[in-house]
Parts: sequence; structure tokens; C-alpha cells
Amino acid sequence: ALSVKYVKDSNSLEKGAIGSKRACEINDLKILKENINDNLDNKTRFIIVGSCIKNSLENNKITVGVKLKHEVGSLYKILGKFYKRGINLTKIESRPVGDGTFSYNFYIDLEGNLSNNNLKESLNQIRLGVEKLKIYGTYKKCEIR
Repeated sequence: ALSVKYVKDSNSLEKGAIGSKRACEINDLKILKENINDNLDNKTRFIIVGSCIKNSLENNKITVGVKLKHEVGSLYKILGKFYKRGINLTKIESRPVGDGTFSYNFYIDLEGNLSNNNLKESLNQIRLGVEKLKIYGTYKKCEIR
């Protein structure tokens, strides 16, 4: 509901929010699409997007992105660094870079906190062996009950 109110208060046609029908009625906003959920077991999570990372000691999950060189074993090498330091990966996705080099970006979710020296050292080692490493965020993982 607060996101819908924020969109209303911003008076911008470039912003949107996912919210309830009631929130749209209260804020006199048009519903662009209804029933967007296509999975009855869907869980909604919210994120705050900012220009800098703010770490909290309660954060226990991190999302990073790496651009790998197109060479044999490049993914194996970075995954091995996480394994050797006992860092659990919870998700990995790949997307082609699209520049004709056959390079890939990998998006990795891992457990840990940026204040942990073991994890920081792993990321520093990985940074040396990839074309690019970006930390997208750190947050508290969702505990499904």
C-alpha cells in the first residue's frame, strides 16, 4: 500500500507499483493489470534498490554477479573457491553477455555476511580471476514457515 501511495505522490508516469485493488482505489490510481500472480504458492518479497550497499549484521544472504572469460573451467574455478571456504550457494543463473564474445554473466546467491572475513577473502580471490565481479546486495533471507 505504501508503494502505491509513493507512486501517487510522485506524480510520475514512469513509476509503478504492485498493490491491492483497495490501495489503488484509495489513491485514485488506474490498475494496469489484474491477477498478475500465476502461481498459487507465490510468496511476495520486497527489496529496496539503492546506489550503495548497506550491510547489516542480520543479513545472511548476498547476490553477486560475475562475468567470466570464455575459457574451459572458468566457472569451475570460481565455484571451487566458494567450496574450499565452505560457502553455500543457493542459486546460480547464467545469461549470455550478448556482445558476440560467447561470454556469460552468472548471478549467484550465497549464504553469508559481508563482514565475514572468509567470505570477503573468497570474493577478493574470485575478483582476480573474472572479467567483472559486482555485489548486487546483501539482505536477510526469507524464512518460509
